[in-house]
Amino acid sequence: MTEASSAIESTSVAVVNWDEAKPILSHVRRTVFIEEQRVSEAEEWGERDARDDTTHFLLKTANHTIGAARMLANGQIGRMAILKEYRGKGYGLRLLKDIIERTLATQYKTGDALDIFLHAQTQAIPFYEKGGFKASGEQFIDAGIPHKAMGLVVDRTFLETHYGDSVLRLSSADEFGQHLSQAASNASRTLQIFCRHLNPTLWGSHSVVNAISALARRSRNSKVHILIQDSSAIIGTSHPLITLTQRMNSRMTIRVLDKETTTQEHAYAITDQRQLLFFNNEEDLSGFMNYCAPGECRTLMDEFERMWRYSSHTDPNLAQIHI
Repeated sequence: MTEASSAIESTSVAVVNWDEAKPILSHVRRTVFIEEQRVSEAEEWGERDARDDTTHFLLKTANHTIGAARMLANGQIGRMAILKEYRGKGYGLRLLKDIIERTLATQYKTGDALDIFLHAQTQAIPFYEKGGFKASGEQFIDAGIPHKAMGLVVDRTFLETHYGDSVLRLSSADEFGQHLSQAASNASRTLQIFCRHLNPTLWGSHSVVNAISALARRSRNSKVHILIQDSSAIIGTSHPLITLTQRMNSRMTIRVLDKETTTQEHAYAITDQRQLLFFNNEEDLSGFMNYCAPGECRTLMDEFERMWRYSSHTDPNLAQIHI
């Protein structure tokens, strides 16, 4: 890791309340917009800052606050400001990525879909493009400065670009569920799941089942293969993922590992042979997500294929739809 990247990694992003953090938020924005860019006081400040549904962010080093931004309830990111001496070094992208990731996590927990967009100064369009935003529409003037609308499209390309081959450590059902949903809902063709017994807290959540359903319906070539180690806990239950498999049996198949096969503590889900959600220990909910891991996926897919072909069977009890 270079000295510059180490410095960026050492920064932190804080979600703050306007009333409590107004002095430092105002200082950063006044320095950048009013003093440097000559935006008028009347155009910079408004009632939306103090609204309960407006979220404010501060980017901090060990000793200083160097950036700020806000997100309105409608998903618009705005007032993105980085102090001049820190620009062009990756700090702005660090702040933008954090805002996006926090928003995606919040959307998963609440179930509320939110379009993420912003109005970019035209000179800043290349910066926001690095963050995954795409410009659209005609140029317009805001506070005397040319702008264009930009929106974020969360798809497989965005996920791979945004996260790269980073190993994202996960330790809760919400974290695993969010990344499983993101990967499955943006996959184009395949999903392979190997797990113990499809714990409904994770594998049966509304968001996860909807994401897998969308993948199964995406193409006539879509394939979802689910391999579980023990079916006893879910036989006779109305597990939503089992029900989905029963109703879409031309594109979704579930098999059970033979009893004489050695059980595994690990579990995983692989989408499109590239994205890997891995549980070091499924019961403890410890593991990681990697959106660009074709090599690791290949090794696990070989393991999966061997078990699927030679060490597993269909369970007729899982073919019965329970009302």
